[in-house]
Amino acid sequence: MKRFYILFLILLFSCSSIDDDIPFSYSVDTLNVEIGYPVSFDIRVNNLEKNYRILEQGWADSSVWISDSSRVFIKSTTIDSLENSYSLNFEITFWDTGKTIIPPYFLTVNPNDSTISETYNSDYVDINVRSSLSDGDLTEIQPDKPIKEVELPYNYKKLIILFMIICLLFCAIYLWNNRDRKRPFFRIRFFNQDPKKDAIEAMSKIISGNTSSIKFYESLSKALKEYIQNEYYIIAHEMTSVELNKFFNDRDLTDLLERIDSVKFANKNYSSTERKKDLALAKKFVRKLL
Repeated sequence: MKRFYILFLILLFSCSSIDDDIPFSYSVDTLNVEIGYPVSFDIRVNNLEKNYRILEQGWADSSVWISDSSRVFIKSTTIDSLENSYSLNFEITFWDTGKTIIPPYFLTVNPNDSTISETYNSDYVDINVRSSLSDGDLTEIQPDKPIKEVELPYNYKKLIILFMIICLLFCAIYLWNNRDRKRPFFRIRFFNQDPKKDAIEAMSKIISGNTSSIKFYESLSKALKEYIQNEYYIIAHEMTSVELNKFFNDRDLTDLLERIDSVKFANKNYSSTERKKDLALAKKFVRKLL
């Protein structure tokens, strides 16, 4: 019995020494894996000299096989660089069933700053990826139910009615905020409320001195015709002086229109005193009209 144990120990130690003598090795934990479960792929280079260098390493197909992450995905990579060995571990997950392969992985090692380098590479490894469902489970899968239309809790008619209610609410708020106690509903702003007052204010802003006769009488003519248009609803800006004189038959207006026309068509110049008199005459004309 003792001889058997001694022989067993000799064989055990001899096997371990033989593994250490192998310079390059690789392995996978399984060749049959369910979809979504990782495969452990180990690569190891032994018996390296001190101060070795890894010149180049990578997949033989330049990682084309893992470019589509929906089919193959490398979950993690572990690198272990020891004094006399170098090892890699990849956890590879496959997301498609069927036969697939792990392509060769190569390493180029330069031992002890030598000019001679060694290249090691693994072989193609066939992997069988199967479904996580058994054949019995596959037969029990029911067909998909038809898509059910979602009925919204509202329709277009209700949305239109809601929109109209919101608009009416905003109108009511606007009318309430712009109400005027003196007038029913809200203040009318579509026409001039007091043309006579506005005309007097516009004429008071006209400067009789330190300005040319043309600019003065143009401003006076504009204020005068705007008053006539707002008060009597006639297009005074498009009427001639003759037409305005026939309509009003007023001596003060006739004198004003004659001086305005003499400046406009004959470039006549009036003094500052004469301009003040014409400005007062225009205000007089506005005040005396009903």
